[in-house]
Amino acid sequence: VVNMSLHAALTELPLPEQQKKDIIHQTDRLYEAFLDKRIAAQELGDVVEKLIQGPALMVGTVYYAANHQIDISDRTDEQKRDARIQVGRMTEAGIAKKFPPDELEPIVDILKAQVDPDKPQSEQQSPLKEKLTADELDALLVICKQLADNAKIPETDEPYAFDPSEHVRKVVDEILGPEEIDETTNLPQ
Repeated sequence: VVNMSLHAALTELPLPEQQKKDIIHQTDRLYEAFLDKRIAAQELGDVVEKLIQGPALMVGTVYYAANHQIDISDRTDEQKRDARIQVGRMTEAGIAKKFPPDELEPIVDILKAQVDPDKPQSEQQSPLKEKLTADELDALLVICKQLADNAKIPETDEPYAFDPSEHVRKVVDEILGPEEIDETTNLPQ
């Protein structure tokens, strides 16, 4: 049930299809290891806890939300590329645990939609703002740049490409060991 729920939830995430497939493959590895009694329920819980408490979930959420705001902004292509570079630098620093997760709170506060206390939760819209103002996006980018600068992440010409499937694979590999890859097909055996 948990594995099928995870598959369903992944289809809703704004990830590239290959990343979704790679994450599903890793969750299937865990599920099969559990069914084959190679791991216990406690170990399965430990993996889920590592994924939830690790930097990938929080940093990844900010990465995708910020890049979505950049994509829908009225900025030029050059300005969007520069903005993605700053978000990418912050993401790279966050994944490397070069700042504590609570330092993302000012960015989350910018991205968060206002909650109407008089409306039931079921009637609330998305927890994220539909579109940031130019000033809000500027403020978000200043924080991203500051976090990256403090972490000494170098400026680059290309934005950092965050791949959450890599982080899921690393956590799964910690408990199951690295997956054997068929040298002829370059696919898992």
